[in-house]
Amino acid sequence: PKTDIILEPGVTGFLATTADEYAKAIHEGLTMKDPDAMRQKAQRSATRFSDHVFDESLERLLPKWTEP
Repeated sequence: PKTDIILEPGVTGFLATTADEYAKAIHEGLTMKDPDAMRQKAQRSATRFSDHVFDESLERLLPKWTEP
């Protein structure tokens, strides 16, 4: 689901499903006073999907028999 990626709408990105919502989100993105703040927060949030985080999560979930 989209809300897994955009945890804080308007803070780390925008969510939209209709043409009007997309238009509003695009307008907000183009007219926001500090777009770098959103970009930085979104980049920090995106680290949840890194290879390193995935590997750590997988190692926690798999049983001990997967260790060499």
